[in-house]
Amino acid sequence: MKTSKVLFFFALLFLSVPRVLTAQDINDSLRIFYEERKYDLAIQLVKDEEQLNEEGLFYVGLCFYAKQEDRKALYCFERAIEKKPLNPEYRFYKGFTYLYLKDYSKALKSLRRARNFGKDDYNLYLGLGDAFMGLELVDSALNEYTAATRYEDCPPRPIIEVARIHQEQKHPEKALKTYYQGKDRMDSTASEYALCLYNIGLLEYFFKNYVKAEENLKLLLELYPKDYLSISKLIKALYAQEKYDEVYPYRKQLYKAFKNGKLPEEMQEMFCFDQFEWNGKQVMAFEKYEAPENQLYYKHLFFVTEEDGEVSQSVHTEHSFKVKAENKMYVLGKINGDTHYTYWQYLYDQAFEYPELKNSVLQILNEKAEPTSFSKLEE
Repeated sequence: MKTSKVLFFFALLFLSVPRVLTAQDINDSLRIFYEERKYDLAIQLVKDEEQLNEEGLFYVGLCFYAKQEDRKALYCFERAIEKKPLNPEYRFYKGFTYLYLKDYSKALKSLRRARNFGKDDYNLYLGLGDAFMGLELVDSALNEYTAATRYEDCPPRPIIEVARIHQEQKHPEKALKTYYQGKDRMDSTASEYALCLYNIGLLEYFFKNYVKAEENLKLLLELYPKDYLSISKLIKALYAQEKYDEVYPYRKQLYKAFKNGKLPEEMQEMFCFDQFEWNGKQVMAFEKYEAPENQLYYKHLFFVTEEDGEVSQSVHTEHSFKVKAENKMYVLGKINGDTHYTYWQYLYDQAFEYPELKNSVLQILNEKAEPTSFSKLEE
């Protein structure tokens, strides 16, 4: 019993004596704390910078980097480079820190040196692409992002950047091809996968491949059934194929979302359900949700758009007391400049055949129908 007490006394004595950490202990601990994401503990461990070798400085820099304390991280990376100038990782993180500081010229210089010293992965080319984009050198950025996509473990972002640049440079064929590559390579749970499906739907519609547009938008809606913007794009694809009967559940979903205040801002008043060409111009067909009782209102609006997107004239289905007196729901009207025209020869019930309505709109636009009345719009 006495021996046990003595041993216990010496054990307490040993534990009460603080162990003096060597420089190597500190450098090793910094790596462990960083890997365990204990960034503050790692930083607190450093009492004297001279205790740190280049690896220790690098891991302190990574801790500051993770905490978004970029100036302190930059200082540590530069000190590590002074001790070991040819290390590509130190140059790489120095370059990325400059990216976050929006100093794109210095970022580019550091990342290029990282490549020269042997750094070779998708992150390097993604960083180079971001640096070139920051310098507004889009073609150079495209080359670097494209290089990043050649790695099998490449994340979605470089693929999206390549496709986006192709779209902005008005190369829709290349953009579509890239989005399909993204669709094939990405996990279906990634948000970028849905972005690929959405843009494939838009571009296939643009190329008049309406079946493929429908297919990809439906895949998107299986993942995100309340993506109301995609629902409206699907409705357009169905109208383009004259699948009018298939539109009903999607239109019903939009009206329900409108009633519950769930629609995105750009869809809160109306949604686009069709698009067609007339005289080299795009006609955008919209449907408004509201149909207020005992008021004049427009329900379906066909906007003729110019190259700059401005509306030059429009044709509408209009409801009024006078139309109701005719036991009808709508009459067609047109606005061109400061004048409103009415065409009483075109009267419609609430349930109408869309091809007939569209044909009447085209007759009015082609001036094959005379207005029965007109009036100047109030300023």
